[in-house]
Amino acid sequence: GLADQQERSDGGRQRRAYGVEPLRTYMNDPERATLARVEYDYLVNELSRAVGLGGRPRRSGSISERARSNVTRTLRYALAKIVEHHPTLTTHLEHALHTGTYCSYMPDPTNPVVWQSEA
Repeated sequence: GLADQQERSDGGRQRRAYGVEPLRTYMNDPERATLARVEYDYLVNELSRAVGLGGRPRRSGSISERARSNVTRTLRYALAKIVEHHPTLTTHLEHALHTGTYCSYMPDPTNPVVWQSEA
């Protein structure tokens, strides 16, 4: 909407204000230069999330697309944690878990899984 357009144009002015020239003013002060660079990178990242190609507003995804993305991201995070303790299980799950419109667990039928629990 109009507020989003105003925010994007203000962000463009901020990005230019924090551009290379202001960073050069800190060349003799490494600590301030580092802080300025971190702030600049943060602003550029935030603006790039909000603005698409050619400065057009980025469309927000549908509810189902956001849900799919969240499930996929959560599974990747969980697998990254599982691999630390059980690499074989991680490999199995990477091949058997499928995400998309529907999520499913489909192990390879030619390689049956025998689950064992350690009590």
